[in-house]
Amino acid sequence: MKEIDVRDYPPCEPMEMALEAASALKSNDKVKIIHKQIPYPLFEVLKNRGFSYTLEELDTDLFHIIIKKGS
Repeated sequence: MKEIDVRDYPPCEPMEMALEAASALKSNDKVKIIHKQIPYPLFEVLKNRGFSYTLEELDTDLFHIIIKKGS
């Protein structure tokens, strides 16, 4: 599983990076986005584009979002 750490990027770039990585996924692949906050706007876009995700809260400022195609 590919991992992308977006914690040090300015606003908008983490979403762009996550969507680009999601778009490149093959049928059974997943990508892990490492974020410092819960990216609520990303979730709606992923859902609308046919992706599913899980959110893992590891600390108050550390979140893992696992994205895959479909449900």
